Amino acid sequence: MVFVAILAFIVAVVFLVIYVIQMHRTKKEYLGKNAVKQIAEQAAEQALKKETKITCDYCGFVIDTKKYKVCPQCGATYGSDQEWLDRRNVDPAKMDKKFQAGIQKNKNKVKELNARRMKRVIFLVIAISAFIIFTGAVVILALGSRSAERNRSDTVKEGYEKTGYRFTDSTIVDNNDLKVELGDIYVRDDSYSDEKSFSYMIEVRIQNMTGKNGHLTFDVPAANNLCIPEYFYEEIGKKGEFIRFIEIPRYYLGDEYLKKLVLSDIRDMDNKYNEYINIKEPIVFITDAEYDLKPSEPIGEVLYEKNDVVFSLERNEEGDWLYITNIGKENFEIRTYASLVNGEPDRIWIDTPLPAETRDKSDLSFRIHLEEGEILSEAKIQFECKCISAPEKSFVTDYIELPLEQN
Repeated sequence: MVFVAILAFIVAVVFLVIYVIQMHRTKKEYLGKNAVKQIAEQAAEQALKKETKITCDYCGFVIDTKKYKVCPQCGATYGSDQEWLDRRNVDPAKMDKKFQAGIQKNKNKVKELNARRMKRVIFLVIAISAFIIFTGAVVILALGSRSAERNRSDTVKEGYEKTGYRFTDSTIVDNNDLKVELGDIYVRDDSYSDEKSFSYMIEVRIQNMTGKNGHLTFDVPAANNLCIPEYFYEEIGKKGEFIRFIEIPRYYLGDEYLKKLVLSDIRDMDNKYNEYINIKEPIVFITDAEYDLKPSEPIGEVLYEKNDVVFSLERNEEGDWLYITNIGKENFEIRTYASLVNGEPDRIWIDTPLPAETRDKSDLSFRIHLEEGEILSEAKIQFECKCISAPEKSFVTDYIELPLEQN
């Protein structure tokens, strides 16, 4: 059925194009440049003075110009004779009248020839317009239905269930331009073997009042006092309410309950990158789950500590792990770090939020810098730590020696 409708639409468009071309050609044939020129020439010819006899300037013979091109008595030409020229002049009023009459006659002819075509064109235009309007309405309804379905809070991924607890304060942004708040929390048990592991989906409810298209972005730097490098990006239309989701995969958290969530660097911009909202400082959200959150503590051997930021090393059968733990009340960012492996420098650019009372775990993989068979004898690492909430506490660490064994 759809195929037949599309085929009929294409045929209608083809016939419409044919009729329009035919009408254009007819109009050009009767009212185009060449046609108008021919009408003007005919009008001029019809407006010429009708007297045809003149007197020869040389011998006085009366010449009938209809019969003779030169004087039959003396053979003189009369092309430049003033009397001849005067009688060849056109009567302007008469010529204009003849010209307008010729134009009107051709217009009537065009109208007559295109009358049936015009009826067909009007019919096809109405039919095509109706088809386009109908199709557009169906598409809009379908998209609206799809959008509504997509925006429903129960369209979460398979296996997720509502937790039954909520955020005590859910508002992220609320002003005349935008309202954004956290909604229901969903959890899925992704445990395997004897290790407990849970994934989360959190509703983000958006109302856009700016009247402009744009996008909302923010970082999700931490949950339950652990760093999670998640990033939220959502295109938003001129008007409307949306529900989107923050996803926290199982490999970030092992906790059965979500107690604490941190968001930072919240921005709302239109498509020309004009910012309506720019909130740099992290915002902490707490749920009413009956769950005691473990405080952030350094793990393993402490290598370096300053301004409540602690760098420690844990070694196990899985490899070497560097923990960066923020045990204080200020929010930091780990901006860059530099390393020395066997005396060779390497500078790596990163930008990892480290909110208050959180810890981050990074895999030390310096061995990838070494040639096969080379013995690792020295590894040092240096970090730049920027304090967001108290810039005077920003610092750069000394080169931290990593107590790695030789291979």
